[in-house]
Amino acid sequence: MDENTELNCGDCAWRKKSEENPKSFMSWLWRVHTKFCPGWREYTRRLREKGETPPDPFAKR
Repeated sequence: MDENTELNCGDCAWRKKSEENPKSFMSWLWRVHTKFCPGWREYTRRLREKGETPPDPFAKR
């Protein structure tokens, strides 16, 4: 993935709905999605490079 590619993971509607209702099926599906999504991996890598802590989709809420 190109360094200039804009990643919208921070504003993702699917992610926000998942965080609002972490016990839903949609939330589970989103967490599974983060395991193989190259965009999510790149998003978390960029956050770490900036010194920020990336969100943990599997954290207990």
